Amino acid sequence: SRSRSSWRFSTRPVRMSLSYIRSDKASNLTGSRWSSLPLLDGDDKTHEAPPDAVVYLSFSSDLNHRLAFETLRSANGPLLVAGESGQFDDCGARCLAVRPRGLRPGERYELVFPEGGTYGDLSGVATKRQVVALMGLAPFRFPFHYETPPKEDWMVRHFRFRRFRLYLLHGLNPEADVEAMLKQLQGSMTLKDSQGKQLSVQLALVDKATLSLSCADLQPGTKYKIHVASNTAVTDGFGQPLQSSSMSFSTDGYPDRFMEPIEKPAYFRDFPSDWQILVAGSNSFCISGFGDNCNHGPAEAYAWPVTRETIKDAIVRRYNMKGLNAQSMQHVEAPQDGEQALHTLKLSGSELLLGPNRTGLFFRDSRSSGHRSEPSFVSVANFGVSLVATAGGKLIVWATSFGHGGGVSGASVVVYKINNRYRATVADVVSMGTGITDASGIATIEPSTPWSSPSGYPTLLAMVEAPDGSIAIAEDVPVPWLAVDKQHLTGAMITDRAIYRPGDVVHVKGYVRERTANGLALPDAARGAMAISVRWGGQSLTVPRRARGTADPSLRRVEVTLSPRYGTISSDITVPEAAGEVSFGRIPIRLVYAPPGGKEEVVAEADIVVADPR
Repeated sequence: SRSRSSWRFSTRPVRMSLSYIRSDKASNLTGSRWSSLPLLDGDDKTHEAPPDAVVYLSFSSDLNHRLAFETLRSANGPLLVAGESGQFDDCGARCLAVRPRGLRPGERYELVFPEGGTYGDLSGVATKRQVVALMGLAPFRFPFHYETPPKEDWMVRHFRFRRFRLYLLHGLNPEADVEAMLKQLQGSMTLKDSQGKQLSVQLALVDKATLSLSCADLQPGTKYKIHVASNTAVTDGFGQPLQSSSMSFSTDGYPDRFMEPIEKPAYFRDFPSDWQILVAGSNSFCISGFGDNCNHGPAEAYAWPVTRETIKDAIVRRYNMKGLNAQSMQHVEAPQDGEQALHTLKLSGSELLLGPNRTGLFFRDSRSSGHRSEPSFVSVANFGVSLVATAGGKLIVWATSFGHGGGVSGASVVVYKINNRYRATVADVVSMGTGITDASGIATIEPSTPWSSPSGYPTLLAMVEAPDGSIAIAEDVPVPWLAVDKQHLTGAMITDRAIYRPGDVVHVKGYVRERTANGLALPDAARGAMAISVRWGGQSLTVPRRARGTADPSLRRVEVTLSPRYGTISSDITVPEAAGEVSFGRIPIRLVYAPPGGKEEVVAEADIVVADPR
């Protein structure tokens, strides 16, 4: 080859970036919530550095810390001239901590690592100028991020509630009277709707860094503007006076569905005279027509009382997305698009609660323009029910009194399995067992049918009837993650060493356990045959490809016996020695198991390496 008289070497170009900024004072003022997030309008790269800030810089190459710091100080004299800045932390081979000082509040600065700067003992110079953008202490104003709303309507902030929170970047002045300062701050805030009407706001301090703002007069689907005027009597934790800021926002309109007062399913100790449902006024669905000719269908509420005799039919209604036709107890016509009226549907409790002392169980459903909402049960009783399907394959039902907190004894229990959670029929509702609660309110039930179902894992529902005739349920309870009637073996396997040569004996030991609903257990030795299986490979290119269905000559199997006491197997298998009978490299050794009448499965696997003896 041609020789060279000179060689040119180069190192990778160094990159500098901001890792994070630490300010102990800002953290103390805000209960550790402060962060140096970018706060300048339209600037997402400039981070705040308070007067006591320690700026941690990250580099892409190992540093000589003092050499890198001297390069930084020479290029950033106004920022790093203070003697304190030279006492940098050793935060890692590629990290440099510096303390910039003299940053004026609200002004932007650049911390520069210059082109040609040195940074390491075995590295060249920086080939490109690197910059980290910092700003002095952020002014005291609320971080609305923009003074005027953006042009795009979809970017305008939307709120769903009449109470929301404002972030105090530096907290409030800890030496001032907080109550007096809150009054001053509240007087500096104005909230107006799109017509210019001013609304009353209330402020409360949630924690050191958070204010709660509430306004009872906010209406859905309306635009508002909040403005905070400057006030020298209101100061933050660093003593800075409040500056002005403003933001426009909109409130969300009513959703296109029913709004329930509680989450589903509902459980009550007692019940008012009526079950009330709010119907939103804006309905976007059309039964027929389009646009101005849209024909909006009625909003309807359905409810049926449930007894022991009708529980299966109610379960079918609950777990059938298609729904069942039935005469509604009450319905109202939904208003046209754009209207914000609320309608109340009332379902009479006297018609739904058939138990003693106005207790009972009923099923409710609702529809809006033919689109079904989420149905559920409403349980009204003086006790609650918990249902657990244990890993041991048992069902535990616990009935607890709302009055004295103890168990409800003598209550009859029925647990149902629903095989199809989306299109259930009566045939899909199967009784898993019955029982009676003991003195502690607990009933333990052995399932009478397997967990599995044709449509996958089912869901469970328990109905409990107290001695006084009141009924309560627990619904939508999942079954254990592993069905008891689908047990499998699992295990681990080891060899005496990792590398072998042709002709060596491989000593194999395996540990086998049965994965049951209770966890891992020693397997039954009579479950089926086990074997060590190895495919050594080794066919040369000159050997014709074997026909489909014929035995693989490279496959070796050694039958093994499982120890019933320890759940272990052990065996020896020899690496083929003849040329062309074994492939060199990684070869898996598998422990396989063939259940009676079932498909062979791999229980455990270990890899060995067969080395070329040459």
